[in-house]
Amino acid sequence: MNSRIFRALHDIAVKVGGVLEPVELARLIADRARDLLDVNAVAVYLLDDAGDLLRPIFSSDARDDDPEQPLPIGVGAAGQALLLGRPVAVDDLQAWPHASPWVAARGVRSALAVPLTVNDRRTGAVAVRTSVPRQWTENDAETLTLLAAQIAPPLEAARLHDRTRAARKQAEAAIKLRDEVLAGVSHDLAGPLARI
Repeated sequence: MNSRIFRALHDIAVKVGGVLEPVELARLIADRARDLLDVNAVAVYLLDDAGDLLRPIFSSDARDDDPEQPLPIGVGAAGQALLLGRPVAVDDLQAWPHASPWVAARGVRSALAVPLTVNDRRTGAVAVRTSVPRQWTENDAETLTLLAAQIAPPLEAARLHDRTRAARKQAEAAIKLRDEVLAGVSHDLAGPLARI
């Protein structure tokens, strides 16, 4: 393994500490993957809570007016990587039967994707894409797998942090509502009880 990969892995390990924003984590891995693998685009997907769609949290070739669409499991290189639990290399995406229509419409010619895995549980996928035909190597798949392994746990921690924050807000709203109801009931009962 070359020193560029080691430096990238070290850089990611140092930078992810304390970062709890999934998009920032995804951008970090995308930048490193683009540099190391010499690709045009990188996308990071997380499995939704229902477990049936991969939602893109970062896609370097998406635009505000044309965002990348969620992928059903098994669709696209990322959907296949998640389904199979291993790297998926597509040398000719335009002829591949599992191609994502959104990706194919952008003229992508080759794609490589690997699953994001935390504690043997697949949580998403990372995909890299090129606009020229490419024969992916075992080294390419290994590099992307290492990058994905480095970023999967912090992405899962960020997701759990977001979920906990949302649950806390819900609980605080419920407590506030309870207090308002009890204050109203207490006020409504104060008059009649005083007469007794």
